[in-house]
Amino acid sequence: MRTVNEVADDMATEIKEAMESLESVYALIPKLLRGKVDKKKQRIEELLVEYQQVKEAKKPKVKRYKTLKECLLDTVMWTGHFNRYELTAANWPTAPNDDGDDEYPDEPVNLENCEFVELTDTKLRVAAGGDWQESTIMTMELVDGVLTVTHSELGYEDGMDVEEFKKLLQ
Repeated sequence: MRTVNEVADDMATEIKEAMESLESVYALIPKLLRGKVDKKKQRIEELLVEYQQVKEAKKPKVKRYKTLKECLLDTVMWTGHFNRYELTAANWPTAPNDDGDDEYPDEPVNLENCEFVELTDTKLRVAAGGDWQESTIMTMELVDGVLTVTHSELGYEDGMDVEEFKKLLQ
């Protein structure tokens, strides 16, 4: 039969081994947590990349042109008939509302009253604005192949008639 001291020594040894095991488990906890955090962080980064890819895929494709004439033929003349409402450009300006309605003070320049003032190989100048807007003169150019408003100012200039504009595009 075993003595009380032997039993106590065995129990002390078991407790010591259990404590060492617990210490090793406790030492592993930060590593395990860090691993889970790293995995969650990695998953979040993957989801962000996936989100950006979906966002880019849904973004309307920007058509790039080599010449201004090519761009205008593909937009305002794309049906074979002149349509000023097809004219769009990056950096489109807003114009003040001049009918006294303070609820909508600035809106994108409307092409309702549109005059093509000048067309060269590199730029198009247009005076435009809706009936409720102050007229705005816009200068458009190709920037990296994209039609872009490079300058705008309030004002008005007489422009050419549609037939004259069409001739310049030929």
